Amino acid sequence: MNKKISIIVGVLLVIASVYWLSTINLTNYGIPGIPTDTGLQTNNEPKTNSISVTKKGPLGIANDQGGEYLVDKDGLTLYMNVKDSKQTSTNIKASCNAECEKTWLPYTVGETEPGITESTDALLSKINVLLRADGKRQYTLGNQALYRHLSDVKLGDMNGPITGDWMVAKP
Repeated sequence: MNKKISIIVGVLLVIASVYWLSTINLTNYGIPGIPTDTGLQTNNEPKTNSISVTKKGPLGIANDQGGEYLVDKDGLTLYMNVKDSKQTSTNIKASCNAECEKTWLPYTVGETEPGITESTDALLSKINVLLRADGKRQYTLGNQALYRHLSDVKLGDMNGPITGDWMVAKP
């Protein structure tokens, strides 16, 4: 009798497991071999915004329904501080200080990354590097230092507040 009960309980557990697995969306759990991009946003509404990126050295030009903007080598949105636009090309300094940099992350040149040499490319010819007080080299677009926002984690994120002193970097 106990053996029959064990078998029935086992069968019920298998049926319940199969039912449960059929009701969840496995693509949201990062299971290898299952595509993670189903064309749906997390709220299951169809994507309405397709983004393409053209790589140009350490930068990229992203293009979506809102137009073109700059991204870093990982596809994260780049920003500029409006205060930096009033500088001359002979004395570039980033206006974002240590407190500001907790939210606005400087886009710096990697330790093993080669620098940009002279280029005939319209965008790359505007890219400069400033030497920061901490010894790191930060990319600039013209005379404006480039930053990422702490809460941007994937291509298309623009979580940095675009008010006051900050704007999305445009090519």
